[in-house]
Amino acid sequence: LYKRLPGALRRQPARFIESLPNYRRPSYVSWLTRTGRSPEAKLTIGDLLDLGFDPTRLKEFSEGEEKYIFERMQTRHLSLLLTKTAHMLELVELARELNLGGTQVGINPPLLVLTDGGNAYILRRKIEAIHWDEALEQLQKQDLFFQWTGHLNLEGLLKRLLNKLHAELENFFGKELPFDFFTYFISWNLRTNQPKVVVEFHRSFYEKVWIA
Repeated sequence: LYKRLPGALRRQPARFIESLPNYRRPSYVSWLTRTGRSPEAKLTIGDLLDLGFDPTRLKEFSEGEEKYIFERMQTRHLSLLLTKTAHMLELVELARELNLGGTQVGINPPLLVLTDGGNAYILRRKIEAIHWDEALEQLQKQDLFFQWTGHLNLEGLLKRLLNKLHAELENFFGKELPFDFFTYFISWNLRTNQPKVVVEFHRSFYEKVWIA
């Protein structure tokens, strides 16, 4: 994969990656729509305060037909990232066997780590999912989901799924884990900003939860 990367990316990772488009996560897209801003516009400190996060930390990248995400972090956090990655790879077999009421479990570990200018850039596959915290925010803020609550409690469904998954991971490793030790992503249609949920007569469940 590294050898297939563009030469400019391998020579000057920071310059190349920082010039890539920001990852269009739902909350960022909503902010762009609300403010009438272009995705190419430079962000001010005021913009970052208004957003509550830095959208430039996540960049979209394509190589052939594959889509990826680059995440920027400080190099001092790399040791913890590598520890988490080792644990993630231990979960590959468990993920195939876990029974979470119909929800499948996927693993999305880092594929490459590039360092440049005091920062590390972590490459992962782009998945049809969003961070559980952002999913919860969307469920609580989007009017569309309010009319579903009487028939389908998506927020409660999400919380029960995450608690069950985390308990299974603690059981697997035989110790308590901080809830944020792994990062959980929920299957989500990024184009329509809607959760991917299967609704059956006797049960409902999210299609997939990812561990990253």
